Amino acid sequence: MRFALSLAAAWSGLVRLFREEPNARLELAILEVVVLSLGLLGFPLALTLAAGAMAAVVLGLEAQNAAVERTLDRFAERSPAIGQAKDLAAGGVLIAAIVAALMALLALSTVAEILARHLIASWWALALTIVVVWATLFRIGRRR
Repeated sequence: MRFALSLAAAWSGLVRLFREEPNARLELAILEVVVLSLGLLGFPLALTLAAGAMAAVVLGLEAQNAAVERTLDRFAERSPAIGQAKDLAAGGVLIAAIVAALMALLALSTVAEILARHLIASWWALALTIVVVWATLFRIGRRR
């Protein structure tokens, strides 16, 4: 029972993250584009999984950054230490995003080659990716 309550709380946190944090929605859209494109275009499974793992790390750090910011925003006083703590949390997200981008650049030659071979044959994959990204950016962010 306790595990189920923990899962429910974690799910609630994910929903809040994607509804209230624009950066998280953007990062999720990037994750979807990368993983769907790699998967649908026939990239090696290891590359697709590595890209998904890096994107998940960035999203996880984004959630931690949001938690730190919300916690520290509850303090009435503003101090340099609070600003520094928030900057450190944001820096962690930036490090992960830079590493993910560098990994993408390293794989770019392979990506460009496969895209050149498959793009015409896989126009439907591009259309599907656009629809999923649109849904992520505009539908999840809508408040009820």
